[in-house]
Amino acid sequence: MTAPKFLSLIFALLLCCFTPGYLFAQDGGEEKKQEEPTEETIAALKEATAGMTKALTSKSDTDIIYFAKQIVERLKGGDERGQDQAVDTMAKGLKVKSEDTRKVIVEQLGKTNHRAAKHLLAEAKKAKKEIGYLCDCIKAAGAVHDPKSWKEILSYLNHKDNVVISSSIVAVGFYAEEDTKLRQEIVKELLKRYASVASAYDKPNPSTTDKERYNFLFNPFESTLKQLTKKTDLQGANVWSDWFRKEGEDMKEW
Repeated sequence: MTAPKFLSLIFALLLCCFTPGYLFAQDGGEEKKQEEPTEETIAALKEATAGMTKALTSKSDTDIIYFAKQIVERLKGGDERGQDQAVDTMAKGLKVKSEDTRKVIVEQLGKTNHRAAKHLLAEAKKAKKEIGYLCDCIKAAGAVHDPKSWKEILSYLNHKDNVVISSSIVAVGFYAEEDTKLRQEIVKELLKRYASVASAYDKPNPSTTDKERYNFLFNPFESTLKQLTKKTDLQGANVWSDWFRKEGEDMKEW
């Protein structure tokens, strides 16, 4: 290799090492650069929020849906105040008459951040007999995994409809990457309900309702517990409860 080519190679390697975006994690994998909001991205979010406000005023469902999606796309580029304002403005779309539009707003709010949880759970309370819409609200609230909202999400474990209970269980599965202590609290509540459902099923002559409930909720319970604990070798309410009591509850990290 000639000297000029050798020097060019050294320069290229040094450039890669010191250029932002070419950072590597300790395990050898590439670490994604955390982008900071810029004047342009902050302005873009403000523009989408203003568009949403106008769409709500004109009551145009098409525009409301369009700007809701624009807010989701631009949300991370905004500053904290701008993000809060954007989510609150989007949530006003939950007041429109169109059921289809409200469903889209719920879906889009589930792609935003923690602030959306209060709006989604307030909407869930209004849903009442609209079971499908209620479940959508619960799952979307779980998707933003607000640390302050999991208890309200799990309050639906006591709902009479198995579909709603299942949605509640699935929703807290989104908390899988939160701190271990928080996940332990969630798992503790899940296991109480799981034990109750399993106990009713294990009676000598369980009712049809109890059998249907257990069979319907078995997979959601198992799947969410595995997601939250990172344990894949356990199964059954009693097995989970024993593990949690003897080991899981006191572990510093899952």
